[in-house]
Amino acid sequence: MAGWYIDNVKLVGVDNEPPAIPTGLTAESFVRGIKLDWNQVSDADLSHYEIYRSEVSNEDYEKIAESVMNTFVDGTVEANHIYYYRIAAVDFAGNIGEFSEEVSVTAGGEFTTLFGTDFEENNGGFITGVTAGSNNPWEWGGVPTSGPNVAASGGINYGQQIYWAITPQIQMLILSLQP
Repeated sequence: MAGWYIDNVKLVGVDNEPPAIPTGLTAESFVRGIKLDWNQVSDADLSHYEIYRSEVSNEDYEKIAESVMNTFVDGTVEANHIYYYRIAAVDFAGNIGEFSEEVSVTAGGEFTTLFGTDFEENNGGFITGVTAGSNNPWEWGGVPTSGPNVAASGGINYGQQIYWAITPQIQMLILSLQP
């Protein structure tokens, strides 16, 4: 019998069902900001998470970021301020699930950045030790041939962020250890 045939057809309806609510949201203050972690939503069509922040409990939430992972670092906080967070899951059809439970955290105290780079603009002068002209897929801006296909930020795949910082507590410890 000659001709064409189709043997793998799926009929898919419109997806109006939002993903599950993220659970287990925790917030921890550290020297570079506030780290959020939550349990991964198990929906097969999960696209990403939206991160919302407010300075008032249960009101005035604004979307501050999106993350494809179930962790996020908010590096835009001010020291000694209280922040409130909620997370929502979004599926590939654009359905946004309900907010997670709210968590609150006080951003850490002042610190002095001794050095910092995020590698988004350039490689920061760091080199990989590979002979010039040889193929190194982990060079700044390169597309890797092994490991993750993108950096955690979703951007450049070189080294994420490097910061060395001194908090007042560390500075006092250093001064107390000097003869």
